[in-house]
Amino acid sequence: MSDAEFVKPNVVSEPPAQFGGKWTLDKAEDVVKYARAYLTIMKKYGFQTLYFDGFAGSGDVVMRDGQSAMESVALQVMGIDDPGPFDMYYLVELDPKRAERLRELCKARHPGKQVFVVSEDCIVKLKDFAAFMKKHKGLRALAFLDPYGMQVSHESLKVFKGLSVDMWILFPSAIGIGRMLQNDIRKIPERHWELMTKTLGMNRMEIEQAFYADHGKDLFGEAVIKKLQDPTGRVLDAYRTKLLEIWKHVSDAHELRNSIGMPMFHFLLASQNPHAKKIAEDIIKRTTHG
Repeated sequence: MSDAEFVKPNVVSEPPAQFGGKWTLDKAEDVVKYARAYLTIMKKYGFQTLYFDGFAGSGDVVMRDGQSAMESVALQVMGIDDPGPFDMYYLVELDPKRAERLRELCKARHPGKQVFVVSEDCIVKLKDFAAFMKKHKGLRALAFLDPYGMQVSHESLKVFKGLSVDMWILFPSAIGIGRMLQNDIRKIPERHWELMTKTLGMNRMEIEQAFYADHGKDLFGEAVIKKLQDPTGRVLDAYRTKLLEIWKHVSDAHELRNSIGMPMFHFLLASQNPHAKKIAEDIIKRTTHG
């Protein structure tokens, strides 16, 4: 794919998206604080920089309580001017109405910055993004993947092996994989098997070995395979292990909980640089305990 095709925006407004809670604020804080630290280092060494957002939304986010709002992570990152902005912003939003609203807000709030908003499937653009990075060896990139569900497969991330891309990933550990892991393995529907194998990059046997144990046989002589304790912790460990096949370093995760304290997601950074991991973990600690 040519450079022109990667940066070409697809050229309609709708109200701001309404979702999220404290975890939405927490992940935004993690990314924005990290982006500032990232830009400080990249500017010091003179690297050209790119920010990639794979599920960028419409720009403004109204919380479910209807009383509070925030700029999307993409717009917050675009607002960083000290120590300096990214050289390029590439924002992907599948829904064309949301993409158009985001495009309008970018122009209104950040005129003069090199911003490309495309309405396309993030998984397609991840491949293009990786190809672009392979061609431009001197470029450094920070990426943020905040999927609405389990769209991001392990296979779609493998294209970043060895590339200078630091990536924050929202992983649906409890709300996604954790719920699909039925206590009795025989009750898992085929669709859930497909989603789990794609997201985790593990086959059925590997999933069974990681999360289940043999509990003997039932009255009809069939094997009883039941879920091990702490499935969410085991899911996170398995996911981090698979990410380490692509990136050299993966941070400890920020556990994001709902309003009643139940785990929902884990938020973590993958990077080729050990210092990136340390910076991310320091930020996560401050966000969690601050």
